[in-house]
This record gives sequence, C-alpha cells and structure tokens, in this order.
Amino acid sequence: MSVVISGTPIALFCLVRESKAPFKITLGRDNDVSDFKKIIKNEKPNDFAKIDIDNIKLWKLNEPVSSENIEELREITLQDNENVTLLIETNDIVDYWTEDQTPLKKSIHVIVELPGK
Repeated sequence: MSVVISGTPIALFCLVRESKAPFKITLGRDNDVSDFKKIIKNEKPNDFAKIDIDNIKLWKLNEPVSSENIEELREITLQDNENVTLLIETNDIVDYWTEDQTPLKKSIHVIVELPGK
C-alpha cells in the first residue's frame, strides 16, 4: 500500500488523540487525504493494524498547537469547533495547506481520530 509523493513535499506533525507522542508525516501537496491516511497507516503499522483507513478521521488544526501543549489536545472537542477542519478524502492536501503556506515548526498540525474514540 505504498503511496507516491505527488507535488511539493510538506511535513506535518500528527497526534493520535489517545497518544502522548506526535509523529511526522511527509507527503505531497498534490496527494489527496486518502493518500495521507494510507501514509499514516504505513508509518504506524502496529497502531493501525486492525483499522481500515476509511474509519480514520483527520482533523486539521487551523491554529496549530505547540508540541509543548499536547495535553490540551486530548480534551479538545472536534465537532463544532472553529479551530479544527475535517479533512475530506477526495480533497488534495493543497486544499488545506496552500503552496505559499509553511506549517509552523514545533507544532501539531493534524489530530488523528480513531473509530469509536
């Protein structure tokens, strides 16, 4: 299930809500969100072993949160929250992070929501 990086590379730090450690994913801005999920599953095969990618939700933090403040992300309400945007499978990464937008360093950019959590 390998994914070819398509377009300008972008590095994003992700956090599974139940986890304490963020992880970095590098993908292309022309990849779609479905590719993003496949890359996450490939990078974290043990954590996502029994989870289908269509059951994973990715939420963009519109205002990235410093990696020093990870605790506040565990309690965040994802639905009806102005600081998060649900990433839609068919959209490209560039729809959320434009070519002229550089993700903040030392910050969490995406929350990974697992099914039933």
